[in-house]
Amino acid sequence: MIARAQLLPDRHQPTATWNEVRLFVDEDNILVRTRGRRASDLRGEYKVVGKSPSPPKKREIYILKGDKDVCVRIPTDSRAIATFEELLSRPN
Repeated sequence: MIARAQLLPDRHQPTATWNEVRLFVDEDNILVRTRGRRASDLRGEYKVVGKSPSPPKKREIYILKGDKDVCVRIPTDSRAIATFEELLSRPN
């Protein structure tokens, strides 16, 4: 699936920009891939560990944890929401 992602903002750094990424589900993990060199720091393997309690209108934001912490933004009408909810409910 295609979604938007950014590194989880640090208190002492400016907010990162949202980048288009491709997400693949592999068992209990989410694989994040990007095109070219843009947002290459987002690439990796992550687990779904959280969800924003107050996301923007018509969006869901999930927190992924791996080598880095990443936010993934998905439209609320996406079929991927069910997959993310299932992965979130699994014990880590």
